[in-house]
Amino acid sequence: MPRITKKTVLLLCGGRSTEHKVSLISCLSVFKAIDRTRFRPLVVGIDETGTWRFYGDKEFLENADDPKNVALLPKSAACFPMRTPEGPVLAFPDGKRKPVVFDVAFPVMHGSNGEDGTIQGLFEMLGAPYVGCDVNASSNCMDKERTKILASDLLDIPVAAFYAFGPDENIDSEILRKDLGLPLFIKPAHAGSSVGISCVKTIAELDDALEEAFRYDEKVLVEEAVQNAREIECAVLEMPDGNIFVADPGEVIPTKGFYDYNAKYLDEDGARLKVPAELPASTKEMIREAASMVFDALGCGGMARVDFFYQSPQKGAKKENLILNEVNTIPGFTSISLYPKMMENSGIKYPELITTLLETAMVRFQRKQNLKSK
Repeated sequence: MPRITKKTVLLLCGGRSTEHKVSLISCLSVFKAIDRTRFRPLVVGIDETGTWRFYGDKEFLENADDPKNVALLPKSAACFPMRTPEGPVLAFPDGKRKPVVFDVAFPVMHGSNGEDGTIQGLFEMLGAPYVGCDVNASSNCMDKERTKILASDLLDIPVAAFYAFGPDENIDSEILRKDLGLPLFIKPAHAGSSVGISCVKTIAELDDALEEAFRYDEKVLVEEAVQNAREIECAVLEMPDGNIFVADPGEVIPTKGFYDYNAKYLDEDGARLKVPAELPASTKEMIREAASMVFDALGCGGMARVDFFYQSPQKGAKKENLILNEVNTIPGFTSISLYPKMMENSGIKYPELITTLLETAMVRFQRKQNLKSK
């Protein structure tokens, strides 16, 4: 029987993002579930100073069961990625270890420097296959304003009405109230996991909400609150043959206000997740088709979670409305995250999901390698 050559997978987590801790928990889930008959995982954690730390195939977290206090283990060798004639490697500045070659990278990093195209650009320069969207798609989907503009222009998919502001721009609260109504959502344009988001019910609350959002970003969105809507999310997966698989949608039902960071990761009672969402078959198919169209129009690859607001037909009306909220190119991979739950409900179990993502990354890389560069 021929011996299977395992592919070495760089699992990259942490980073200087506000979603550092979420990334650690997501990475642990991937680390536990990866098929070790086919892959050899090597964990590198980027600490909150930006230092790359090598953990290999060993324990890498402390307080792993505590989302508030989870952290990278402090004792580990510093490392850095570089390109060599043998391929992409992890090198060690202390010179005590030989460089470690890796075959494919899986950035399990949420938010800035993980989903915005920066780490993807690094892997492109290293000549390393990597899981997920490329540089352009990552950048476009990370910017909430750009996502809305592209989706509405290219696909004519409705988006919530909004204004975007920089820190030095004049913000007329009366115009906002008149054009967008109340309540309003105030969002950092490039943050994820609902970090820095506020829901304001009166104009008097606006200044504090803007100040909070500008703590995390230099561009902020002021967005209308979509009324009488359900939060429906759709998991999209690119298969190695290039076909797109869209899972049955799920629903987020917040129990305490909106679906904020605490509800997503810290408060077990902050929201109910229904997988699949209770919707007519025709509505599910409409949502799945819309998610696939958004994925394609924004140039996504590998995976994405496409989030919508859904308004069922009102009395006397036959039309249902679907409004695009945002696109997440590296969705949460924790044990309670909706993306893997939706995939599992549609027949793709967690280990198979990871294998598919890695295989797709390597096939896509080989396809690009076949293109002429000179």
